[in-house]
Amino acid sequence: MTDSSSPTRRGFLAAVGGTALAGCSSLDGLTGDSKPTVSMYRLHDITDDNASEPIVVRTLPVAIEQALLHKRLNRVSDLLERVPIPLSQAQIPNGVIREHLLGAADEATTYSHNARSAQSRFMALQHLSHARENARYVAAGWAYVEHDRTESELQSEYEQAVSDARSLEQSIEYRGDDPVRAALVYSHLERNLEIVLDYSEPHVYESSPLLTVAEWGEHAESARARTDDTQYLYDQYTASLPKGASNVKDTLTTAAETLAAQLQQKRTALPPEPNEYNEGPGPRVSYRLRDRADSSARDVAEPIGPARAVTTAVEGFTNFAAYEQVRTNLEKDTDAYRIQNASDVREIRDQALASIRTALKESPRPALARPVLADAAMSVAYADKSLARHNGEVRAARLYDPLRQYITATARAQNVSTACQQVLDALN
Repeated sequence: MTDSSSPTRRGFLAAVGGTALAGCSSLDGLTGDSKPTVSMYRLHDITDDNASEPIVVRTLPVAIEQALLHKRLNRVSDLLERVPIPLSQAQIPNGVIREHLLGAADEATTYSHNARSAQSRFMALQHLSHARENARYVAAGWAYVEHDRTESELQSEYEQAVSDARSLEQSIEYRGDDPVRAALVYSHLERNLEIVLDYSEPHVYESSPLLTVAEWGEHAESARARTDDTQYLYDQYTASLPKGASNVKDTLTTAAETLAAQLQQKRTALPPEPNEYNEGPGPRVSYRLRDRADSSARDVAEPIGPARAVTTAVEGFTNFAAYEQVRTNLEKDTDAYRIQNASDVREIRDQALASIRTALKESPRPALARPVLADAAMSVAYADKSLARHNGEVRAARLYDPLRQYITATARAQNVSTACQQVLDALN
């Protein structure tokens, strides 16, 4: 699930009143006389071997039982079974509203399939949370039609989930026998609870009470899913600790303060943002990495919790080093990262994959590097899918977006091991 401030597909549809958008053009924003082309025929094998699946995914050092995943999946199935899908025009006359509900049902089904094929149980649990939210959206919307379900009922359900999350937050003890494992687990718990306790209202539709009820249903289910998952993961983690495991909150807090100061020094030393960009994928990568570095330093300085600060610091040091690497390469050669043919694209992509694999193997604590590497691997997967949409001879400039993702993934992967060591030094 995206953060509550992020626009959803359904919210966008509602904003435009179901009006179709057509004629969107490719926005290269690039001009020039030299326009090398790339033969996509020579790149189609990139996605022929399931290479579009990330080679590294997120995990959590907590034992997640298969029985729990089955229970969560049954919840999704139960919600969807309450709705007579496919909904007919007679049942839901308004086509836009019907599209919202059917779209949510489709997303719930997709997330359920993703959970079944997930490469880690942690990712399966994440997918099932998203599936629950979407399934509840359509179930609540239909309950408005069939059973006169009201907005206030769902608001009460949401408020109860928030109350439970607040009680859970107050009861959590930062115990652990390994500060790295503790940081990874508590970081996720802190983030989950922050989202629930944000207490924001969902986007509602004054013109559609049905969709308002549907949104509140999704909102309540999201809060309940995150609260229940957080409680489960906390219980599983603490049950795995040896008797008498110490409180590590002071260790995490001290490390977080040290890391925040170090990142602030780096942030202060950042060069000013460029006013313009040369052609090619490299300059834009440099800008985005600079922005990431600045943002991650601020996140560590104002964390939602000490564990989150520690894990975010890994990302922060990675981003600063990756930015410096790309910027230095461009200063040495302004044509760095440019491509002329399919072989250049393949080489840049292969380097990204190799860098991710090497970093996971050589990191001083692979579990600490994994979140950054999972993001990098996801970027490569997205870039692969972007490439697969092109056919024939394609102007090189049209491939700059996937190239930027490959380049960014490489730079981050090549610097995450050093970042991990900096964080380990602070923890020790």
